[in-house]
Amino acid sequence: MSVETPAKRPGIDSLKVRYAVGVVAVSSWFAMGLAVDRSETTIETTTDRPPATEPSETVGETPETSPPTAPSTADETTTAGSMVSETTAVASPIPSGALALGFGTYLAVPAGYAVSGPTDGVTTLSDGTVSIALKVMARPPGESASTLLQEYVDVFDSAFERIAYSPVYFWGESGDVPVASHGVRYATYDSAVGIGLWGQIVALQRGDGLSAIVEQWTTGDGPSGLPDRVDALMESMSLAPLLGEPVVDLVWLESFRLSTVHPFIEVDGLKGFTPAPGFTVSAGGGGSGLAISESGPFNFNAQTLTATNSIDEAVQAAQTALTSVYPTIMLDETQVDENLSDGRERRWFTWRAADGRVYPNGFCTVVFDAGSGTGEMVAGTWFGEFQYEDGADVFMYNSFISLR
Repeated sequence: MSVETPAKRPGIDSLKVRYAVGVVAVSSWFAMGLAVDRSETTIETTTDRPPATEPSETVGETPETSPPTAPSTADETTTAGSMVSETTAVASPIPSGALALGFGTYLAVPAGYAVSGPTDGVTTLSDGTVSIALKVMARPPGESASTLLQEYVDVFDSAFERIAYSPVYFWGESGDVPVASHGVRYATYDSAVGIGLWGQIVALQRGDGLSAIVEQWTTGDGPSGLPDRVDALMESMSLAPLLGEPVVDLVWLESFRLSTVHPFIEVDGLKGFTPAPGFTVSAGGGGSGLAISESGPFNFNAQTLTATNSIDEAVQAAQTALTSVYPTIMLDETQVDENLSDGRERRWFTWRAADGRVYPNGFCTVVFDAGSGTGEMVAGTWFGEFQYEDGADVFMYNSFISLR
């Protein structure tokens, strides 16, 4: 996943990420484990993630910051599932140089990463830009991935001015003793700094309750390499000794959204976006969502474009939608932009008032997914001087286009 900019338009030719955060760990998560005190920060709002630490030449050197948290490894009462697997895990020796994560699991340390911990079972890796936190634990057999992920997200959800989440997706299952993975992506936003952190959280679960939380975050262009880490840990979990009986069949969940304290504007089903601070939810659903600035004459609109067979048809549908609302505007030439990291095609164009009018003016970015034959558009319209240099519209754009 990468940071995407909606269009090369006046005032937002590039995304500037400025941040400075600090973090102090405290011992409490509903009296179950490790939590993070987010009060020690150098920006107006608090955050849950420590800054990336400079890599050490010696694996195991402990940075000054503490990692984010994962659910408890405390003993819990377990219940049997309706179906029991007869597979048996055979313990595999931990390779030389690998990190032991508990319960017979391990992970090789990527080149260039320093290791911190484990602290209360949480191990953190960092290369100075990207950080990864891992915790392996015993949970109830058959526990839903939604329970594990929601419990984890609830710890830090309210600590940010805004967080936008993707839907939770089933990522896959592997191993002789199967391990399933469900994951969610997120981006944090602060009105003083713009987009602060990009992250991914993955819940790994085995039928006997062996579970893990893996989180990766960065202040750069989005996490990279997480699938390799997850695959390696899934393999290790599959080979780890069984915790005991029962070993229930895993359940793959249909995509869903986690609960959050942050506002969400539905566009179409699971598709939607999180409005930046200072924007009012105006309308949502039926294929369109609208947020209106409280401090200036700026509207942000996201729409789905159905029944399109190409990027050109998607652009035409977007232009038709705009001119139906603003019949007097003049559309500028459509520009070809680089494809998104997932292969979706992208175009953008601007428009301006005609017939001697000064406003409205605006921009529009259109993306098209050839695989599904669907398109999406994001449009910003302003009725005064453009003012959102803080990246509010970039955050909302990425909330809708990238966190999907």
